[in-house]
Amino acid sequence: MLANQVKLEKPIAVDLKMEADDRGWGFYDPFRVAEEYEIQVSSEGQVNITFTRGKAKRVGHGHREQIDCMVVIKGDAIVVAMKRNKDEEIETRRFVIGEHNPQMVIIPPGWWHGVAPVDNEGFVLVYYVTERYTHGNPDEQRFTDDDFDDPELEQLFNQALEVQNK
Repeated sequence: MLANQVKLEKPIAVDLKMEADDRGWGFYDPFRVAEEYEIQVSSEGQVNITFTRGKAKRVGHGHREQIDCMVVIKGDAIVVAMKRNKDEEIETRRFVIGEHNPQMVIIPPGWWHGVAPVDNEGFVLVYYVTERYTHGNPDEQRFTDDDFDDPELEQLFNQALEVQNK
């Protein structure tokens, strides 16, 4: 299903089933969970893996069409998502996910979002996005873009990560 046809209106966290034995633990086919929300994992999108060191943050961006499906596989992280609603009020969603809370966060288009570590250990994030990254024409806007003009949202976003990241 195309991102603009997905019925999901707000970011959600979905529990993942962890399989463990004497060799360790793992999540098997975690992105299949997204299909319950009519998000098809396909070659139209891409899977990315990032390692975030120490207290570094990955913040301040949003998408017009793309859906992000995030799983932290090493360490723990906070995911913050914000959006101005039709009344111009800022809605906020916060999730703490990772080794101690195995969940997938699904963020629909139109929500500003970012990720920060819970501690100084950093984290490894695996995420599926429904749109491939296109250099020169990405479906992405960042707080740092010249045409971004919502300093209140940016300030509240950064405060939400700081409060949770101490």
